[in-house]
Amino acid sequence: MNTNQRKTERQYIEHLAQVYRQPSNQFLGNMINLSRTGLMTLQETGIEVGQAYRLQICCPEAMDDCPTFEVDVVVKRNQVSEITNYFETGFEFSSVEPGTEEIIETIIRRYALDPALI
Repeated sequence: MNTNQRKTERQYIEHLAQVYRQPSNQFLGNMINLSRTGLMTLQETGIEVGQAYRLQICCPEAMDDCPTFEVDVVVKRNQVSEITNYFETGFEFSSVEPGTEEIIETIIRRYALDPALI
C-alpha cells in the first residue's frame, strides 16, 4: 500500500469550523475537510510534521447540532497550497474520546459537500 494513500475518504465540509491548539487555545486555522481518521486545516503558518497536539474544533452556528469537540492528533502533512498560499495541514487522529466519533459522523453525514460540486 502506498504510504500516501488515505485510510478513509476525506469529506469537504459545507461550513468552516475553527480549530484551536489546546491547552494554549491558540487559533491554528479552519477545518476544510474531515474523515473518520483525521482532518485538514487551512492556516497561515506551518507546523512540524510528526508533532502531536490536542485540538479543539469549534463548529459554527450554522452547524448548531454539532457541539465543540476535542481530539488528539499527529501532524502528517504540512505544505503550502499553490492556490491559496496558505498551509494545508493534515492531522491524523491518535485518540478520539467516547461520543466524539458520533459528532464526527454527524458532521460528515449532514454537512459534507457533494463531490460533484467540488
